[in-house]
Formats: sequence, C-alpha cells, structure tokens
Amino acid sequence: MKYLLFIAVLLIHFNQGVSQSIKLPVGTKFTILTNTDNLVEITMMDQHMQMHSDGKVTLAYEIMSVNTNGYSMQVTPKHLVSTVMVNGRDQKIDTDSASDKNNPVYAKVFELMSRSQTIEVVDNKVVQNSQLAEFNQTGIQDDPNKYFLNISSTNLHNGFQWTDSSSNEKSKVTNRYIIVEITDSSVTVNVNSDFSNHSTVSQAEITIEQNLKGFSTGKRVYNKQNGLLKEETSDISITGSTETNEMSSPITMKLTIKSVVEN
Repeated sequence: MKYLLFIAVLLIHFNQGVSQSIKLPVGTKFTILTNTDNLVEITMMDQHMQMHSDGKVTLAYEIMSVNTNGYSMQVTPKHLVSTVMVNGRDQKIDTDSASDKNNPVYAKVFELMSRSQTIEVVDNKVVQNSQLAEFNQTGIQDDPNKYFLNISSTNLHNGFQWTDSSSNEKSKVTNRYIIVEITDSSVTVNVNSDFSNHSTVSQAEITIEQNLKGFSTGKRVYNKQNGLLKEETSDISITGSTETNEMSSPITMKLTIKSVVEN
C-alpha cells in the first residue's frame, strides 16, 4: 500500500466542471466501472524508479436532488482491484478478499468501502466533492459534471465547440470540447485539456514540493436522450519535478483511463 499512497501523493488534483443542470430525475441510479493503467517514472539520487499500476474500480451513484441551479448525488465505492509493480516487485489489493480486509496496511481503503459520500454542484461549481481520489488509484479528483451533457438543442450539432477553465493559487486547467458525432441514440464529444499544478505535500515527515504540468486527450459518449455519460476514454501525460530540501527529482507519468456507465 505504501506504493499506492506514494503514487497518489504525486499525482495532480484538478476539476474540470462544465454543465449547469441535469435532465435526469431524482432517484436515478447508475454504476461506473473504471479501468486505469498508470506508469510513473522518477529519478532520485541517480536511481531510476519505474512504477506501474493497473486497477478496476466500481462506484455506485444516486441522484438525490435536482434544481435549476444544480444537483446533488451520493457516491458509494463498491469494489477495487489493483496491482502495483515497482521495479519488478508487485503488490495487490482486492476489496472482496477477506485476507486483504484484515490487513492493517489497507485500512484506509476499507474505511471508504460501502460508505456513501455526498457530491453537490451549484451554478456549475462543485461545492462539495467525494474524497475518493486515493480510492480510484489515479490521485485525480473526479469532476462529477463530466457525467452529464447538458447543452441546448440549438448547439447539439457536429462541430459545436466550447471551452472552460478554472484556476486557483495552486493549479490551472483549461478544457476544450467539440462534438464530433451524433447518432439517433448518442453524442460523442472529444475533450482536450491542459493543466498545471504547484503544491506541497508531506509524507513520512518529508515535505515535497511538486511542480507538474500535463495534457490529456479523451472521448466521451453520452446518451442523446437524457445526457448521461455512456463511456469515456482518456490518455493523460504529466511531467515535472518533486523537490525536497536535499534533492530535486524529475518525474513523468502516463495514464490510460476507461470508464463505462451501467444503469
């Protein structure tokens, strides 16, 4: 688990938010199955380290409220399977495994299992999000707005483009969207994002400064009738450095993420 936590600490957290409201009614339930493939390379004190992880995560969602200003949902983690390999040595966790459940190393992950958390979006802004970035094994805080496509019928045509961005003192992200295909049942949107992040984290009494930047390319397919996401694929590349009082370490990361929605 220490390798899982190390990877999660290094990765950037960002939000993307786009939509204003949703078309689905209160009580709608859907499940998201996500597969993640993650490769991290870092050089410390002239030693090169490569970490590869792959994981499968199942999260259950329920829409709790909808109004003209936004919506709220509950999200409940149901299952996690993950394998992390560091320089030829692997470590595995399966939350359906009785032996893993009794392993104190995985206690933090099991604390999240089957415990619902509330997500709230008001005026396009995520005012309350889940604390599942570590659970989903990417370290990236999910943006709940991406699960819904809510644009006017006037803009629902091939080639329609829009952009959004967000920033604070630590991070900045810019997203560019374009509708590339419309059928009787679905709408396909390509998403390209650029992001940067500067942050300070502490682990094992060591303070680490992170300076990271990257980009992602993705494709989302939505249900044309209700705007609910059907599937998403994205490739993410991140470069930068981590610095302590004693050394500076270059780092690169590549992630491939695929999510499928069941309802």
